[in-house]
Amino acid sequence: LDIANAFLNGDLHETIYMTQPPGYIKGDGSLVCKLHKPLYGLKQAPRAWFVKLYTTLHLVGFQATKSELSLFVRFHPKHTTFILSYVDDLVICGSCSIALQHLINFLSYKFPIRDLGFPSFFLGIQVNQLVTNTLILTQTKYINDLLKRANMVSAKPHQWWPI
Repeated sequence: LDIANAFLNGDLHETIYMTQPPGYIKGDGSLVCKLHKPLYGLKQAPRAWFVKLYTTLHLVGFQATKSELSLFVRFHPKHTTFILSYVDDLVICGSCSIALQHLINFLSYKFPIRDLGFPSFFLGIQVNQLVTNTLILTQTKYINDLLKRANMVSAKPHQWWPI
């Protein structure tokens, strides 16, 4: 899922003023604008968005894992649901398709979202789904792209010797 204008969904808990943007002429240039919502480029914007996402997911029973705060999990007696967030992108997976659809409906009620379908790539990781309900995660494309950028595609592999 992609959250449209994610930072604008956050809430500011402090008073912030900014100079008028270029081209905005209302009164003289010495006037400032009071922000009601975090804007992209504002240093508080990513945190404000994450707090909003965190509290919204917490309302429906999700907990952030202790090892990775951007990974949320909800355990139910009959199914488990996971959400991995990266700024405004969410990867959602779980063991019950009905629960997943309810979650997507809830999120679309709270935020403007676009369902991008099954991810083929996420953060440089290629995702392949097998018919056996198995996911294969690889970084082959990422590694090949790194080799191309470093002009090392034709380099010979290094022979490692056990110690």
